[in-house]
Amino acid sequence: MENRKVRLRPFVVRMPSGGRYWTVLNEDELAPIAKVDEFLRHVRFGRASLTALADL
Repeated sequence: MENRKVRLRPFVVRMPSGGRYWTVLNEDELAPIAKVDEFLRHVRFGRASLTALADL
């Protein structure tokens, strides 16, 4: 098994609507790390949903 180090870079995604969220890029390919991106979106939108429910 190859023991290769992957260099990561935090990256903010700015939406046309003015919203933004963070993801993590593989520094060699400048591509999102799928599992990390999925988790961060889940945390971001999960909290937003809970906040919206708390306001009801």
